[in-house]
Amino acid sequence: MAAYWYVGPDNTSKGPVELEEIARLARSGEVTPATLVWSEGMAEWAPAGKVDAITALLGAAPPPPSAPPPGARRLPGAVPSHRTASVGDVPPGRLVSMVETFPLFGRALLHAIGNAFVIPAPWTGTIFWKYLGETTRLPGGTPFVFEGQWRDIWWVFVLQALLTYSNSVTGDRGFLAILGGLVLPWLVLRWFCEKLRIGPGGPFLAFKGEFLPYLGWMALGFVSIFTIVGWAWVAQYYLDWVCRNVAGPVRFSFKGSGIEILWRCLAAFFASCLLIPIPWMISWLTQWFVSQIEATTEPAA
Repeated sequence: MAAYWYVGPDNTSKGPVELEEIARLARSGEVTPATLVWSEGMAEWAPAGKVDAITALLGAAPPPPSAPPPGARRLPGAVPSHRTASVGDVPPGRLVSMVETFPLFGRALLHAIGNAFVIPAPWTGTIFWKYLGETTRLPGGTPFVFEGQWRDIWWVFVLQALLTYSNSVTGDRGFLAILGGLVLPWLVLRWFCEKLRIGPGGPFLAFKGEFLPYLGWMALGFVSIFTIVGWAWVAQYYLDWVCRNVAGPVRFSFKGSGIEILWRCLAAFFASCLLIPIPWMISWLTQWFVSQIEATTEPAA
């Protein structure tokens, strides 16, 4: 049965609650047709009087308003804010990932299959990145909109798939392996940022990180592998470099620490050795990494 969140009389998000509890709250007067509610699958908050599953529980009451009340606060958690902020109203805070375990795993698996068969790679790659982008929210609840198309950089996805296949068959670790492992992911990163829009009709982001510094981070990451654990701290500072080079009306920075990256990745690795936990580990890590990205509004020049 679907669970619902609702905006209480104190203007805060409450829940999740089942329909039976919604009925009880309706009898007590806490939930009315004007109360904003949200459940998985709904694009945005809506008045309870306009949600078919709840309407019959409410009885007669004043018609719902056409807009949410101002000044609403948001409780922590992966629930969309009932007050959608404009870009200029973004409060400082961490991003929120709304990825779900099996939709994320399914797209990751589809992406891998697309690479294996090469030709579908541009479509499966775009589907994967679109899901990651559009399941991420700014601190005020504003969603990202991804407008990338497979045709934008189809040749990059095809080359990645071809080089992955070639390396797995021949074991080649020469120039082509370097091309596939360094240059192509950098192009995908730039494409992803440039096609990511803040809210419907909002401004696009862009990635301003130069290739040579990026190459330096990759080289440092390779060397850090020989330290056994140092790669986690390299990952921390690399991710912060990536975030700080995303240009737009919002600034980003990575707040996760090396020790957190280390133990979480090791825990996910050992759990994934059992195979069954893999989908949950992918979702768990994705949500954590996204939640470590802090966003603040870019001050006006």
